Amino acid sequence: MIKKLCFTVKGKPESWKRPNYFKGRYLKGKGDRSNQAYIAACARSQNVGKVFFTGPVELIVRCYFKRPKKKCLEKYKITRGDIDNYQKAVFDSLNSVVYKDDAQIVVVHAYKLYTDDDERIEVELFDAQ
Repeated sequence: MIKKLCFTVKGKPESWKRPNYFKGRYLKGKGDRSNQAYIAACARSQNVGKVFFTGPVELIVRCYFKRPKKKCLEKYKITRGDIDNYQKAVFDSLNSVVYKDDAQIVVVHAYKLYTDDDERIEVELFDAQ
């Protein structure tokens, strides 16, 4: 049987920011830590220990942003915020929550989309076949 986990993170998607280098150390911003904790909490609350992936994982990330008035017909968000940084925030947040390490992710599908509904991130994880 294929394992599957789906959950939603409500609120505006936040991208992962590169850590700052200061006095020989890399420092992660407080915003990144709180964002990652929130994503992990959403995964825990909607998963409640039911699914933990031990093998290769396929992941789908959909980031939904409010549609600006000028771009009323566009489907995809092509402005600021690289898709890989939104992915990285999700990947790192789920370490030790739904999989041991994000190195287990072998297939990724990621989207930046406009919506007329609430801003959110939708995440789906599957056993990779």
